[in-house]
Amino acid sequence: MKKKNKTLNYVLIVLVLGIWGTIIYRVFTYGDDEQAVAYSNTNLALPELTTPTVLKATYTLKGDYDDPFLTGKKYRKSSAKSNSKSAFPKAKKATPKATAKVEEQPPVIVYKGFSLNNNEISRVKLQIAGKTYTLQQGESVQDVTVIAMDRNRVELKWRKEKLRIERN
Repeated sequence: MKKKNKTLNYVLIVLVLGIWGTIIYRVFTYGDDEQAVAYSNTNLALPELTTPTVLKATYTLKGDYDDPFLTGKKYRKSSAKSNSKSAFPKAKKATPKATAKVEEQPPVIVYKGFSLNNNEISRVKLQIAGKTYTLQQGESVQDVTVIAMDRNRVELKWRKEKLRIERN
Protein backbone atom coordinates (compact mmCIF):
# COMPACT_ATOMS: atom_id res chain seq x y z
CA MET A 1 0.00 0.00 0.00
CA LYS A 2 2.87 2.37 0.67
CA LYS A 3 4.26 1.76 -2.80
CA LYS A 4 0.92 2.78 -4.32
CA ASN A 5 0.93 6.07 -2.38
CA LYS A 6 4.53 6.78 -3.43
CA THR A 7 3.80 6.36 -7.12
CA LEU A 8 0.61 8.40 -6.80
CA ASN A 9 2.62 11.22 -5.18
CA TYR A 10 5.18 11.17 -8.00
CA VAL A 11 2.46 11.27 -10.66
CA LEU A 12 0.75 14.18 -8.93
CA ILE A 13 4.02 16.13 -8.59
CA VAL A 14 4.72 15.69 -12.33
CA LEU A 15 1.16 16.79 -13.15
CA VAL A 16 1.40 19.93 -10.95
CA LEU A 17 4.79 20.87 -12.43
CA GLY A 18 3.38 20.45 -15.95
CA ILE A 19 0.38 22.70 -15.23
CA TRP A 20 2.50 25.43 -13.60
CA GLY A 21 5.04 25.21 -16.40
CA THR A 22 2.28 25.77 -18.98
CA ILE A 23 0.94 28.78 -17.06
CA ILE A 24 4.38 30.37 -16.72
CA TYR A 25 5.17 29.74 -20.41
CA ARG A 26 1.94 31.44 -21.51
CA VAL A 27 2.57 34.43 -19.28
CA PHE A 28 6.05 35.04 -20.70
CA THR A 29 5.10 34.45 -24.34
CA TYR A 30 1.89 36.50 -24.28
CA GLY A 31 3.18 39.70 -25.90
CA ASP A 32 5.34 38.36 -28.75
CA ASP A 33 5.59 40.74 -31.73
CA GLU A 34 5.54 37.90 -34.26
CA GLN A 35 1.87 37.24 -33.69
CA ALA A 36 0.81 40.89 -33.76
CA VAL A 37 -1.83 41.72 -36.38
CA ALA A 38 -2.23 45.23 -37.78
CA TYR A 39 -5.75 46.56 -38.28
CA SER A 40 -6.67 49.57 -40.33
CA ASN A 41 -9.50 51.88 -39.36
CA THR A 42 -10.60 52.48 -42.93
CA ASN A 43 -12.06 48.99 -43.39
CA LEU A 44 -14.25 49.11 -40.29
CA ALA A 45 -17.90 49.84 -40.93
CA LEU A 46 -19.82 51.58 -38.19
CA PRO A 47 -23.52 50.84 -37.78
CA GLU A 48 -25.87 53.74 -38.31
CA LEU A 49 -27.17 55.31 -35.16
CA THR A 50 -30.90 55.64 -34.82
CA THR A 51 -32.74 57.77 -32.31
CA PRO A 52 -34.88 55.78 -29.91
CA THR A 53 -38.62 56.25 -30.18
CA VAL A 54 -40.59 57.19 -27.10
CA LEU A 55 -43.78 55.26 -26.60
CA LYS A 56 -46.72 56.96 -24.95
CA ALA A 57 -48.17 55.31 -21.87
CA THR A 58 -51.20 53.17 -22.57
CA TYR A 59 -52.15 52.89 -18.93
CA THR A 60 -53.45 55.17 -16.19
CA LEU A 61 -52.58 55.20 -12.53
CA LYS A 62 -55.31 55.19 -9.92
CA GLY A 63 -54.36 57.14 -6.83
CA ASP A 64 -57.58 56.63 -4.86
CA TYR A 65 -56.11 54.16 -2.36
CA ASP A 66 -54.95 55.07 1.16
CA ASP A 67 -51.27 55.70 1.55
CA PRO A 68 -49.97 53.43 4.34
CA PHE A 69 -47.34 55.97 5.38
CA LEU A 70 -49.78 58.82 5.80
CA THR A 71 -52.53 57.05 7.74
CA GLY A 72 -53.61 58.97 10.79
CA LYS A 73 -51.99 62.21 9.59
CA LYS A 74 -53.72 65.29 8.29
CA TYR A 75 -52.90 65.03 4.60
CA ARG A 76 -55.29 64.94 1.70
CA LYS A 77 -55.49 61.97 -0.58
CA SER A 78 -53.83 62.52 -3.90
CA SER A 79 -56.01 62.57 -6.94
CA ALA A 80 -54.93 61.25 -10.31
CA LYS A 81 -57.40 63.56 -12.06
CA SER A 82 -55.91 66.86 -10.93
CA ASN A 83 -52.19 67.26 -11.41
CA SER A 84 -52.08 70.89 -10.32
CA LYS A 85 -53.01 70.23 -6.67
CA SER A 86 -50.42 69.00 -4.23
CA ALA A 87 -50.92 66.01 -1.96
CA PHE A 88 -49.58 68.04 0.96
CA PRO A 89 -51.40 70.99 2.52
CA LYS A 90 -49.95 74.42 1.88
CA ALA A 91 -48.06 76.00 4.74
CA LYS A 92 -49.87 78.84 6.43
CA LYS A 93 -48.15 82.18 6.43
CA ALA A 94 -47.17 83.38 9.86
CA THR A 95 -49.06 86.47 10.92
CA PRO A 96 -47.31 88.77 13.33
CA LYS A 97 -49.10 88.80 16.65
CA ALA A 98 -48.85 91.44 19.30
CA THR A 99 -46.68 89.95 21.99
CA ALA A 100 -46.73 91.23 25.50
CA LYS A 101 -43.39 91.71 27.15
CA VAL A 102 -42.71 88.70 29.29
CA GLU A 103 -40.32 89.25 32.13
CA GLU A 104 -37.34 87.00 31.63
CA GLN A 105 -36.36 84.66 34.39
CA PRO A 106 -32.71 84.08 35.31
CA PRO A 107 -31.23 80.77 34.19
CA VAL A 108 -31.25 77.83 36.58
CA ILE A 109 -28.10 78.17 38.68
CA VAL A 110 -26.77 75.52 41.10
CA TYR A 111 -23.84 76.12 43.47
CA LYS A 112 -21.76 72.93 43.16
CA GLY A 113 -18.68 73.78 45.24
CA PHE A 114 -15.55 75.84 45.64
CA SER A 115 -11.75 75.68 45.39
CA LEU A 116 -9.42 76.71 48.20
CA ASN A 117 -6.09 78.47 47.76
CA ASN A 118 -4.22 79.24 51.03
CA ASN A 119 -7.43 78.49 53.00
CA GLU A 120 -9.34 81.12 51.01
CA ILE A 121 -12.00 80.48 48.39
CA SER A 122 -10.45 81.27 45.02
CA ARG A 123 -13.01 79.77 42.63
CA VAL A 124 -16.60 78.56 42.70
CA LYS A 125 -18.13 75.80 40.63
CA LEU A 126 -21.53 76.79 39.23
CA GLN A 127 -23.95 74.95 36.99
CA ILE A 128 -25.67 77.54 34.80
CA ALA A 129 -28.45 76.33 32.49
CA GLY A 130 -27.11 72.77 32.55
CA LYS A 131 -23.45 73.63 31.86
CA THR A 132 -20.81 73.60 34.59
CA TYR A 133 -18.38 76.52 34.94
CA THR A 134 -15.53 77.30 37.34
CA LEU A 135 -15.43 81.04 37.96
CA GLN A 136 -13.39 83.54 39.99
CA GLN A 137 -14.76 86.65 41.62
CA GLY A 138 -15.61 89.23 38.94
CA GLU A 139 -15.83 86.71 36.05
CA SER A 140 -19.08 86.41 34.10
CA VAL A 141 -20.70 83.76 31.91
CA GLN A 142 -24.13 83.98 30.22
CA ASP A 143 -24.79 87.41 31.80
CA VAL A 144 -24.08 85.96 35.28
CA THR A 145 -21.27 87.70 37.20
CA VAL A 146 -19.77 86.42 40.47
CA ILE A 147 -19.85 89.21 43.09
CA ALA A 148 -18.98 87.44 46.35
CA MET A 149 -18.09 83.88 47.35
CA ASP A 150 -18.59 82.01 50.62
CA ARG A 151 -18.46 78.34 51.65
CA ASN A 152 -22.25 78.08 51.89
CA ARG A 153 -23.46 80.62 49.32
CA VAL A 154 -22.45 82.74 46.37
CA GLU A 155 -23.74 86.18 45.38
CA LEU A 156 -24.29 86.74 41.67
CA LYS A 157 -25.43 89.54 39.42
CA TRP A 158 -27.69 88.75 36.47
CA ARG A 159 -28.65 91.71 34.27
CA LYS A 160 -28.72 94.32 37.06
CA GLU A 161 -30.44 91.86 39.43
CA LYS A 162 -28.60 90.43 42.46
CA LEU A 163 -29.03 86.74 43.21
CA ARG A 164 -27.96 84.71 46.24
CA ILE A 165 -27.51 80.98 45.62
CA GLU A 166 -27.17 78.59 48.58
CA ARG A 167 -24.95 75.49 48.39
CA ASN A 168 -26.69 72.11 48.18
